[in-house]
Amino acid sequence: MVQPVQEFKYYLKTDVTFKIATTKWGIITIVAGCCYLYEIIWTIAGVNNYTDISRNKVCGSLLTTFKPNTAGVYSADALAAASAIYDTPILLVTYWHMAEWIRWTTLLTCALVDANLIPLFYFISLVIPYGFIISILISIMSLTGADYKACADAQPERARYLTL
Repeated sequence: MVQPVQEFKYYLKTDVTFKIATTKWGIITIVAGCCYLYEIIWTIAGVNNYTDISRNKVCGSLLTTFKPNTAGVYSADALAAASAIYDTPILLVTYWHMAEWIRWTTLLTCALVDANLIPLFYFISLVIPYGFIISILISIMSLTGADYKACADAQPERARYLTL
């Protein structure tokens, strides 16, 4: 029996979305799987760049604030300040990708395990505006901020992650 086409909001009801996800599990798995892989790769890249070895390279205005000792080694405060330049933006972007990864995991679970996690999928969707706003602001910051620009050469991997 063929059902008539309904208004779009009908398909957003949790029970209807769950039925679609379990009935059309193949296409849902392909699409959600691609999104899942995209988000996990960016999450891993974020963690990698957050802990990158270049995070301790003193740069920008920190070069005038902190001076190395006679052996050419900077103090722990200087290293912490150098790391802090990109730490918060990378952390915020990585949190967003992690939340998105969890969101796509719930949809994959719905399609493959037949567990109705659509309400959780919809709830986690509230993070989408946060991600877009934060990502846009961070991109603008990393392209225009004085310390961000000055440290892009000293911490290239961390800067590149934020501009992608």
